[in-house]
Amino acid sequence: MALGATRRRVVWMVLREVVVLSAFGLLIGVGAAYQTTTFLKSFLYGVKPNDPLAIGASVSILIACALLAGYLPAFRASELIHGGAAK
Repeated sequence: MALGATRRRVVWMVLREVVVLSAFGLLIGVGAAYQTTTFLKSFLYGVKPNDPLAIGASVSILIACALLAGYLPAFRASELIHGGAAK
């Protein structure tokens, strides 16, 4: 912001990093989940190990949490820099 970035640009920069890191983590996590399905079959009752609905819901919830966790601090930081919180 010292170099002229707008509040919107700062928030977008932080959210872009959150999305990239979340996507990388989800790819690793979903890949590991698929690799461990043979081990997990003995623990699951009534749910398929590769249930697309369960995996999709989990991914959606994790993405929403990551975006919320990244947006709130980024927005607060952009307000502090512009002096919005000091009023």
